[in-house]
Amino acid sequence: LHAVSAYYWRASYMDESARKKPSAWSTLLPVVLVVLFGVGRVYGAELLSLLPVKTHAVEVGETTVSDESKELTYSMRLPVFTTSDPRVQEFLDGLAKTISDNASGELANMKQRATEDAAFAKQAGYDLPQYDYRVDFDVTYNRDNLLSVNILQYFYTAGAHGMTILLPHNIDLRDRKPLALTDLFDDARTAQVVLALGVSERIEADPDKYFQDALQTASVSLDDQQFYLKEGQIVLHYGLYEIAPYAAGSSEFEFGVDEVGKELKPAIRRSLERYGAQAQ
Repeated sequence: LHAVSAYYWRASYMDESARKKPSAWSTLLPVVLVVLFGVGRVYGAELLSLLPVKTHAVEVGETTVSDESKELTYSMRLPVFTTSDPRVQEFLDGLAKTISDNASGELANMKQRATEDAAFAKQAGYDLPQYDYRVDFDVTYNRDNLLSVNILQYFYTAGAHGMTILLPHNIDLRDRKPLALTDLFDDARTAQVVLALGVSERIEADPDKYFQDALQTASVSLDDQQFYLKEGQIVLHYGLYEIAPYAAGSSEFEFGVDEVGKELKPAIRRSLERYGAQAQ
């Protein structure tokens, strides 16, 4: 009886010891979790950007309208977007309508102004030159769910010269939303410093081209700065008379991935790198 009791006591003790002894996995699990957490914090965005993402291919066509009267000649070439995803198509249809409505509104204003000014000139006894309004567009980037379309509007109203205005539209097709400059960067604060310094250096390299106060007026705001993407580059745009005389034209500053790549979001950086290399 004593022998049997001793046997069951030892078996029970060994089972209890086995239960209390930590396994190798329970010892390693906290270490693994800490390592994964650290990797996620540092490389999480990079790793997520490597996951397969549906790419929305967009074809850009055009529609044109033109006409001429004694007071005004005009022509409008406007973009038409086509893609296979119904939700993206709906968003792009809205973008095309916004562009068309803006152009049509400007045309209506030009027609009214041309008619009124021509009537005033006739009453005053002089001939008024024919006014001119033109709209065109340029697709500068259409890859990896990123679309940049520049709308160019030209106005001539009998002054010394006409005026050209660029209206850039930058689109994230994956999330179906417009892109502000700040949306391109993980570290927006550092990016703003890098871009501002880059603009200042370019102005200082050719100061005679710009107004004397260009360094102050060319401040970079990531929320409302005009920009567009093109192969391998981000281009900051300043309109006529904004920081330079008319003779200098609009001012544009190109930033390659080598200059701002560290602050860019991984997917955007890789897209610009890949197609920038092809463009070269």
